[in-house]
Amino acid sequence: MTPFQCYLDADGNIGVADGHVVQLKTGVVLPVGAGAVFAASESTRINPNWFPFPASWSGTLIGGSGRNLIVSGLAQALSGPPVPAGIYKPGRPGIFRLGAFNLTVTGSSAATISDGSNTVAILSSGGTAPVGNYVGTTYGRSTYNGGSSFTLAASKEVVPSPAFPMCQVLSAGGFSPVPAGNFTTSDAVAYALDSDGTWTITVNTDGSADLKHSGTIIAARAAGGSDCNPSGKYDATAAGMLLNLTTANPVGGEAYSVCVYCPSVLPSAGYAYLTIIETSGTLSAVYGPFFGTSLPANSGGVYHVPIAESDGLAFQQLHTGSLVWPDAGGGGIEAIHVTAAEYDALTAGDQMDPTKWWVIPTP
Repeated sequence: MTPFQCYLDADGNIGVADGHVVQLKTGVVLPVGAGAVFAASESTRINPNWFPFPASWSGTLIGGSGRNLIVSGLAQALSGPPVPAGIYKPGRPGIFRLGAFNLTVTGSSAATISDGSNTVAILSSGGTAPVGNYVGTTYGRSTYNGGSSFTLAASKEVVPSPAFPMCQVLSAGGFSPVPAGNFTTSDAVAYALDSDGTWTITVNTDGSADLKHSGTIIAARAAGGSDCNPSGKYDATAAGMLLNLTTANPVGGEAYSVCVYCPSVLPSAGYAYLTIIETSGTLSAVYGPFFGTSLPANSGGVYHVPIAESDGLAFQQLHTGSLVWPDAGGGGIEAIHVTAAEYDALTAGDQMDPTKWWVIPTP
């Protein structure tokens, strides 16, 4: 797997493969990434023009859809259970998920984080749920922080959050009673056709889903799918078959299926980046990768190196492979970021200057 390769899911989230930063002068290698192995979910929809998530990969999910919650306050130990900090993706209304952790909103100023066994942290202050500060419970302290107190801070990835992706109903066999158009939603569970609100889709807690007309279920998806994604094959019910009366079956109608499809979307405008720390002119630490709507300014020995960029309309990988860092202690070599056009405009002598490292983003 190529270090720092970015992968996209259909909801606009970015995963960054683990990698290394190599100090040019000393050859010191610092590993970067979560080191966790993730499996692509069954509901992940793929646009073949992007780099889709592999079936199994080692890396960090950094968000990017703009609809996630960012929870910080606990660092992942090299050994031990995953901590309840990271990117929480929206699930059913009022629920955000990170692996086995659920952040559940129970009121305008009430929410909890749990791990399936017990409550890990409780919203105490800081804003309107789910945003705010979560104080670790006795169980959370003993399980995830060696018995010590901790506070988690939850914030929205982008304010205001972008709308959920729309979906469309397509024929799966030559017939569909559903008018053409987009179904939109505010919660990824209840959808309605923009041009005619009597056509709706409801995603149920058991992973089944219902396509309805004026409240009557005309086609259904079997249980076991995503409980917050309507994609999949829907088979006509008896009521739905009445919308497909034929000469061969003028009374009960013919069976048919339709497919609900959610087109892939790109990440929100922003950057995937690493944060590199120099102490006394020498590489000392690497943090990330992160996603941000803007690239933080470099200052005081803290450098933010972009890996990829999105403008909301296109996604561009800027760097792959291990990152070689020519810090201030690296023999006087200076890293200078330029465009390809700027590099071409340099003299041959400048291009070959051994004191300069020209960094050109990969198109």
